[in-house]
Amino acid sequence: MATHFEARSPLGAILMEHSDAVLEIVAKRHGSNLRICGSVACGEDTPSSDFDFLVEFDTPVTLFTESGLERELEEELNVKVELSQPSELRAFVRAAALKDALLVWAPKTSNGSMK
Repeated sequence: MATHFEARSPLGAILMEHSDAVLEIVAKRHGSNLRICGSVACGEDTPSSDFDFLVEFDTPVTLFTESGLERELEEELNVKVELSQPSELRAFVRAAALKDALLVWAPKTSNGSMK
């Protein structure tokens, strides 16, 4: 099974077209390990689908920071975004989300590989 995101649908193509800007927005807010899950990750999105992202933050963040990131991503992608931190999800939801989540971006280690 793939671990890194590859576009297989219309919304996937939008994410790839805007990937540099998305990663810049996430990094600006001190986010990392950005993963896509749900219908876009599976290549099964429809015109009514949204982007379901999982993100981790380098430091504790407020709801204001998290919602600001969600809003900025929505503005960039022009599609509804649902953003969650894995640590905030209930265990059974977290397990299911992480099982199918595909990495969009992670920080690089000192040898240049992804964490």
